[in-house]
Amino acid sequence: MFEFAQFAGLWKGMLGIADTLLNLFNYTHDKKYLEKAKELIINSEILSHDNEKLQTEVLYVLSKYKSLKGNLI
Repeated sequence: MFEFAQFAGLWKGMLGIADTLLNLFNYTHDKKYLEKAKELIINSEILSHDNEKLQTEVLYVLSKYKSLKGNLI
C-alpha cells in the first residue's frame, strides 16, 4: 500500500497518510487500513521524540485511531 514517506508530519508525511487511512477504515471497515495506519503512527511517534509540534500531531491521529478501534469492540 504505502511503503515510504519522507516526513512524519500530518500535512506532508506519515501522519497525514495515517489520518487518510483511518478515514477509509471508517467508511469501508476494512481492517487493512487500520493496521497500516497503526504502523505509520508508531513510526511517527518514534520520530517525534524531540519535536513538540509533531508530538501534538501524533496525539491527534492516535486519538482518532483509538476511537475507531474502540468502536470495533
